[in-house]
Amino acid sequence: MKLVDRDLELALLEERFEKCARGTGSVVLITGTVASGKTELLDTFSHRVPARGALILNAAASAAEVGLPFGAIEQLLVAAGVDPQPIDGLLADGSTSRPQSPVPPAIGRRTAEVLRWVCSTLLALSRKQPVVITVDDVHLCDPFSLQAIQYLVRRMRSARMLIVLTELACPVSAAPAFHADLVGQPHCTWVSLAPLTRAGVEGLLREQVGAQEAARLAKILQDSTGGNPLLVNAMAADKRATAEQSPPAPPTTLIAGEAFGQAVIEYLYRSPPIYRVVVQAVAVLDAATSPYRISRLTGMDAGTAARTLTALRRGGLVSGNQFRNPMARTAILDNIDPAEVTLLYRRAAEFLHADTATPMVLARFLLAADATDLEWAAPTLRAAAEAALALGETVFAIECLRMAYRCDPDERERALITLTLGRIHARNDPRYASRHIDELLEAIDRGHITGRDALMVIRTILWYGRVDDALQSFAGILTGYDRSDPEFAADLGFTQAWISYIYPAQRMRAPDLASATIAGTASPEVYGAGVLRAVLTEGFDDSSVIKIEEVLHRTPLDDMSISLLTTSLTALIYADELERADRWCERLSRQPVARTAPTWLAILAALRGAVAMRQGNPVGATDQVRAAFETLPAASWGLAVGLPLSTMLFAATATGDYEEAERLLDQKIPETMFRSTFGLPYLHARGDFYLATGRSRAALDDFQACGRLMKAWQIDEPAFVPWRTGAAQSLLRLGQVDIANRLATDQLALLPGSGSWTGGLHGKPSPARGLALRVTAATSSGPQKLALIAEAVTILDTTGDRLELARALADLGRAQRELGALEESRTTIGRAWAVARECRAEALCRSLRPYLEGVETVGGMWLPTMPTMPVLEPAPEPPAADVDDPEWVEDANALSEAEHRVAELAARGLKNREIARQLFITVSTVEQHLTRVYRKLEVTRRSELANRLLKAYEKRL
Repeated sequence: MKLVDRDLELALLEERFEKCARGTGSVVLITGTVASGKTELLDTFSHRVPARGALILNAAASAAEVGLPFGAIEQLLVAAGVDPQPIDGLLADGSTSRPQSPVPPAIGRRTAEVLRWVCSTLLALSRKQPVVITVDDVHLCDPFSLQAIQYLVRRMRSARMLIVLTELACPVSAAPAFHADLVGQPHCTWVSLAPLTRAGVEGLLREQVGAQEAARLAKILQDSTGGNPLLVNAMAADKRATAEQSPPAPPTTLIAGEAFGQAVIEYLYRSPPIYRVVVQAVAVLDAATSPYRISRLTGMDAGTAARTLTALRRGGLVSGNQFRNPMARTAILDNIDPAEVTLLYRRAAEFLHADTATPMVLARFLLAADATDLEWAAPTLRAAAEAALALGETVFAIECLRMAYRCDPDERERALITLTLGRIHARNDPRYASRHIDELLEAIDRGHITGRDALMVIRTILWYGRVDDALQSFAGILTGYDRSDPEFAADLGFTQAWISYIYPAQRMRAPDLASATIAGTASPEVYGAGVLRAVLTEGFDDSSVIKIEEVLHRTPLDDMSISLLTTSLTALIYADELERADRWCERLSRQPVARTAPTWLAILAALRGAVAMRQGNPVGATDQVRAAFETLPAASWGLAVGLPLSTMLFAATATGDYEEAERLLDQKIPETMFRSTFGLPYLHARGDFYLATGRSRAALDDFQACGRLMKAWQIDEPAFVPWRTGAAQSLLRLGQVDIANRLATDQLALLPGSGSWTGGLHGKPSPARGLALRVTAATSSGPQKLALIAEAVTILDTTGDRLELARALADLGRAQRELGALEESRTTIGRAWAVARECRAEALCRSLRPYLEGVETVGGMWLPTMPTMPVLEPAPEPPAADVDDPEWVEDANALSEAEHRVAELAARGLKNREIARQLFITVSTVEQHLTRVYRKLEVTRRSELANRLLKAYEKRL
């Protein structure tokens, strides 16, 4: 192994040797962890001194020779060419015996004679030349050799002798008396080798992986090994091995592989046995490691465990209380007998349970020990699964529940295990959760599942349309619920409102929500219940939106709250708070727990699709719903499939993709969906498709079906489903203008702001009102028609529904044409075509093309046809004579391509915001481009741009 990062230590040894050569003896004790470079330092120094006239005597102690008296001393004598006969004689007459422990024996007469002889022999050598004595791993020396070294150290202070010893740093010294006596000598220097620095690691790597890669890897490798040379070299070997793979790992990637695992085992077997005991405990305890727990698991005292951990940290194997590299733990566990590992895990589980460790901590030990016979195992594993679900660790939760089943739990515990397993299935694919419905219903009836858990089961069951079973269980809960529990009372009230929301025909008496007040503030479930009633019957006002936001802010995303959160988001959509709804959907979908729950992600994507559709963005809506169906297949949606299907159907109709719409209508849906509110948007979307494809009678049937259901359920709210405007459009196609007018007028009467566009939430206009005005206008004529449509355009331009705005602009353009305002008509229809194209509403675009002959459009503004001014290719270099011609320098050719595009659109009359939308850039960017354009073209007003650009273009030609 190459010696690096030890310049200071080598300098110290050189300085001590110089003193030795001048007749001052000294001792240097070098301590360090396993593979810290002690032997390499000793060898490097040993190879330097012979050239300087010194006699070098080397010895290396070994655990295998610890019972051999004077083993290390004999190595020194042989190296000096001295016959160790006195030692052999001592051994021959039995004056020494192999000790059973490293405790120094009492010095007898014959032993004392040998010690004097050894000392005098070595000192005699130093009178001829400087003598350097090195003993590697002195902690492994036999007790007699240690006595001889002590004897010599006390008599060498004025001799030309240097003794260098290396010792393994250990929390429990193998020879504490020897160590204490040695370091207490005034001419003894104790050197402790520190881990390699980053520069040292880089130097060690340089010859193995090259200078450039060594510089890149040094920091991360130092972090992974603590600067231990043995581990550094092993990881470098693994790096070289991965470089030969195909494809190779990234240059800065470090993979601890086979070489690293072998190095870890080597590290342990070169360490004192206590290291292996502690390291095995750390491997078993893992994140639960502490000195106290190591002592509980191994039987050693906590102080020794703490000191050993400190030594392991210094040696680079451990950081804090865990391994720096997970591969180290794997290697150690693989090196222990499996039966012993299982026993250790079981023992750890039992004392951790006595210490009241958390269920997730206990579960990991129960799983590793497969301890199904412990009576507390099943409930602990289930509690661990609950905690894992809250953290999004679904796989671990399933492992816990599977083992909990094998623990042979009682009937109640089994029901709770089934409930938790059903929650996991509901997160991933509700089709599998449906398998447990009967078992869960029975558990509720038997009282094994109670409280909020029972309410969550009921809401899940309703997802699949088993209305009677769910209502029967819910009625049983209503008759005997504990009113003293405010959280349960609040959830009960919300569940009652939620049932009324999903199945409005099943109205039931709501519980007294006053008891659900907690610390003077209503819980989110209480707010949620109120919001749902507003959605269905009361309409929206500012306080409704405030309550919805309160619910979203105060409610964490979990299995209990997903119904509350999604219905609150739906309420925001019905309140036309589309940007808020989209932001909340995006925020919830980013939560870590949501990313492990495909069902939740799919629902949130579907809601974002509904938002996009209401904003008049059918392409964006389609993308969101497709993502939802890719995450959760349509067959897994239950009754809720009506939401994403209706969005997709609206979008396909708007874009003119009628084949896709027909395919969507062929998709199988639950029959019970039409008993729920999920059936209403589906009927509305299907009617919209029938209307677009000329099937007016079928469209009318669907719109009227919506109306009948909404009236019967007493939820006739236009913000929910504006069925009257759809029915009125169908009737117009069928020639029944009077009935159509009455329906459209009735719709307007139900909306706020009668007679004007004001009066919506926060004073905002209502998109439903804009639609109703447009349909009402279709039943009118003359100036009244024009006024109604103009008001509709004003409302829809403000609300942001681009698709409905395009339709209203188209109607306005046609009305203007009917009244003879042809120029205004062409401009309005041109803008309608541009907005429709932006929405990818191909059917609407096709219907408008006949009105647009002889005009062109840019960004929604329509003007008479004028010469096209393309973006010019870079001009050739001008002739030398014309270089200083200002007309050449300052014309349009000086504009960049981006500036030219902005200038052309501005010349055609577009506003900055319209230019930004057309070019997909920000308004600020448009303003910056125009500033430069005005300066380069020397214009001060927008009206001058067209002439200046055309002049420059003609000059260029």
